[in-house]
Amino acid sequence: MKKLLLLLIIIFFITTSQAQNTTLPDAISKAFAQKFPKAKKVKWTPEDIDEYEADFEMDSANVSSTFDVTGKWLVTETDIPLNKLPLAVSAGIKKNYPKAKIRRATKIDDLKKGLHYEVEIKTGEKIEDVYFFNDGREMI
Repeated sequence: MKKLLLLLIIIFFITTSQAQNTTLPDAISKAFAQKFPKAKKVKWTPEDIDEYEADFEMDSANVSSTFDVTGKWLVTETDIPLNKLPLAVSAGIKKNYPKAKIRRATKIDDLKKGLHYEVEIKTGEKIEDVYFFNDGREMI
């Protein structure tokens, strides 16, 4: 049992060390610096064989953004205060989930899907994420 625990600890440290020492393609570094010049505390993680995700702080918000190996921006997710959720999105939630309480909101700017919001809601004991476009239409 002690050997297994020691092995797991070693694997954890190796994995953590490798994630922190990720060699980032120059194209991504340049594209990121251009798109997010105010980013602070940036941590990069390989997402896939050809994608990298940056977690960082910007303008007092937690943000993550994904780029492909050519430096092409793919998606950015920004945690937002509930009072910054567009009124149309709040109205859409109230219409489609009248008994739900909004717990958390994330603004998502996606190359393929455009601007939309991920909203964590709680209805009774059930917690779920729902997705809405900026105009209040639910994404299905």
